[in-house]
Amino acid sequence: MRIKFIEPVLETENNKNSEEDLAYFKNCLSKDDYLEVEFIEEGYETLETVTDESFMVQDIIRKTIKAEKDGFDGVYINCAADPGVFQAKELVKIPVVGPLSCSILLSALIGKKITIMSVSSVNQVCEEYWIERTGLSGLVSNLRFPELTILDFMDYNRSLEKTFAACKETAIKDNCDAIILGCSTFFRMKDELERRLRKDNIHVQLVEPIMGSLKMLKILIEMNLTGSFNGKIVSHINEL
Repeated sequence: MRIKFIEPVLETENNKNSEEDLAYFKNCLSKDDYLEVEFIEEGYETLETVTDESFMVQDIIRKTIKAEKDGFDGVYINCAADPGVFQAKELVKIPVVGPLSCSILLSALIGKKITIMSVSSVNQVCEEYWIERTGLSGLVSNLRFPELTILDFMDYNRSLEKTFAACKETAIKDNCDAIILGCSTFFRMKDELERRLRKDNIHVQLVEPIMGSLKMLKILIEMNLTGSFNGKIVSHINEL
């Protein structure tokens, strides 16, 4: 399979994937799968608000359309707002997924009480909008925050400590079955978070959206399920 992995942010010195990151992405797939990561070229270094998204979604869609023309079998858009996912489904015939909707659906297979661990309550209204937009908000019990900005993740130890404390408090307070690590940068600390929670005898499931989404994308490709609205609606956009 050929998978296009779109990073819906600008690539900068402070915001790029390491070799370890790329290895993790590829390990989410089979050894025979081809994964190509691409950053957008018009937008911002982070996507934190609905307004940010509105300025970045056109390039996301453009790259999705090009991915289909280049022979890719599916597209993954790596942001927990699922930016451009619905729009792309209107325009291409290959499956397109994002981590928010995929991780909610995956968590629903684990249990009934699902908490999303996001980043900062400053933009809580945006987070609530994105969750509602998936049509899956009825499956989400709570939304919690370790109170970090995206750029705070550059300090791994600090972000780990705050995220662990928030996960521990959330697991106890919400008595949830699953915690979705609701920012695509959380994947770097998932194993350590899980280890610390188990050490404290807390056995909540942690759902890492990148791995879950890529594996769900593979299933859609294998079953020839595109989720496409292409051909059912009329769009003014033929190509970008």
